[in-house]
Amino acid sequence: MLEGMEGVSTFASDVDRAFWVVNIITLFLFVVTIGSMLYFVYKYNAKRHPPEKAQNIEHYTPIEIAWTVIPTILLGIIFYYGLDSLRAQRTMPTGDETLQVKVKAQKWSWSFEYANGKRSSELVVPINKDVKLSMTAPDNDVLHSFYVPAFRTKEDIVPGQTTYLWFNATKKGKFNIQCAEYCGTRHSYMQSFVKVVDATEYEEWIKPKVTKVQKSKGLELIEQNGCLACHAVDSTVLVGPGFKDIYNSKVKVTSNSVKKELIRDDVYLKDAILNPNKDIVEGFYADVMPAFKGVITNDDVNEIIKYLKGEGGQSSKPKLNGKEILNNNGCLGCHSLDGSKLVGPSFKDIFNRKVKITVNGKIKEVESNEQYLRKAILKPNDEVVDGFYPGIMPSFENVLKVEEVDAILEYFNPTTKETFKINGKDVLNNNGCLGCHSLDGSKIVGPTLKGIYQRKVKINVNGKIKEVTSNESYLKEALINPNIHVVEGYYPGIMPSFKNVLKDDEVDALIEYLKTVK
Repeated sequence: MLEGMEGVSTFASDVDRAFWVVNIITLFLFVVTIGSMLYFVYKYNAKRHPPEKAQNIEHYTPIEIAWTVIPTILLGIIFYYGLDSLRAQRTMPTGDETLQVKVKAQKWSWSFEYANGKRSSELVVPINKDVKLSMTAPDNDVLHSFYVPAFRTKEDIVPGQTTYLWFNATKKGKFNIQCAEYCGTRHSYMQSFVKVVDATEYEEWIKPKVTKVQKSKGLELIEQNGCLACHAVDSTVLVGPGFKDIYNSKVKVTSNSVKKELIRDDVYLKDAILNPNKDIVEGFYADVMPAFKGVITNDDVNEIIKYLKGEGGQSSKPKLNGKEILNNNGCLGCHSLDGSKLVGPSFKDIFNRKVKITVNGKIKEVESNEQYLRKAILKPNDEVVDGFYPGIMPSFENVLKVEEVDAILEYFNPTTKETFKINGKDVLNNNGCLGCHSLDGSKIVGPTLKGIYQRKVKINVNGKIKEVTSNESYLKEALINPNIHVVEGYYPGIMPSFKNVLKDDEVDALIEYLKTVK
């Protein structure tokens, strides 16, 4: 929090100068006014000047000129420096080299989107480069305010409108972003960071490393034979069905005028390639796809089927990270990962969980399977979980791509990933610990958590100072009974006890995380 107190943007010195000019002039006027008052109280008290000797002076030109001219000059000075700093902040850079970033503020998170489509929950920028932010909030949201104290810059964000802000960071580091406009229940948790890095590190971050995978022979055959003119490699329906997840999926077909349901296994796929009019998929037409019998060999067919199984797939894109998508889209501002209830239900063990929902005013119990979760992401107000309110969660129907939703569902599904592990940092954040303790070494209300594990600390015990090591036992006691051992230089009664608030596994996860903060 205290990092960047000296101001780390190109116009921070202008803002600081205006601040000091105003304060020095105010101090000068205070001293003159209060000093004159005290002088007159002393010189013209009743003992020295009885009331009957007092004179009524109605007009004195020199002092009237002085109290008009001097304040006017001082106000002119304040205006000059104020306008100078305001002009520096409000004159937006226009060059092609300016880094353009879209900022989305919503209850209660920040999301940053770069020109290449990359999104993140933290703002990463290169040092000594003009950065222009185009900021907005969803139409059904509330007012927010983007505030970076270290940059001396702040701008309101209005739902449905776009406001602008710019800066040029002059120092590498991690600086707080705060919402400076009260925006509801979790306003105090609407925090993020500006991470200022050198140009090389920024380029490595903005352009993710691409792992080159050799294109499968099956995909090459699909491309060579013109299949992609009618079929998409994803789930998009063109002239024919998409290829994504086609293998072993159920399909309704018409065979010799008889409707039936088949499994798209090896046999079915081979027939569909060599003799496509044998089984016509429901919703599509016969005689559109040509037969490939005698056109491609059996080995070629087997390679294509292998590709459709996903055994030889080609991908030049990094695998999407479901948790990262949740974080970048502000989902973790309202939903926890550790079981705690925030604005919305916790994501812990959400897959296939029994939930009560309200549909058309009636409550029913459903299973939060893949179909339910997909609908809850895209149309959250159609089925509202009992105990929560409609209209809070925005729709992600035109925000997330199909593959991003799939990645989130894969992250939720315990059969495709490890079971949820409690994240110590999430426990810290969800319980407000990071409002008083920093992770970067800076001193806020309480000691920093950086390097806290096994650190030597002086504590006050019954009025006596002694030195201890902050090992697991000490840290657990500090969480459960924070006022028994108070760190020297800090005050008792500030930190609440987390006894009966945190579960044992949450305390353990928190301590494990603290071991890694160095």
